[in-house]
Amino acid sequence: MLIFNRCGAGVGNFTYTHTSFELPKLETRVSAGGFADSRAPFGKYADNFIAGMEQPIIHHRFTILAE
Repeated sequence: MLIFNRCGAGVGNFTYTHTSFELPKLETRVSAGGFADSRAPFGKYADNFIAGMEQPIIHHRFTILAE
């Protein structure tokens, strides 16, 4: 993603990636990845880890989602 900062930080970037897979017997979907950016979006360099999970409770009606 290319970012233009109107407050004087100039042009920057924000890059992220993630992967996702399902645990078959539990039907739980797990996601994990990371991101990195330049100074333009947040005023300082940042990188971090992202994760999430999705667990269906009542099939196609109710799901618990955590990120």
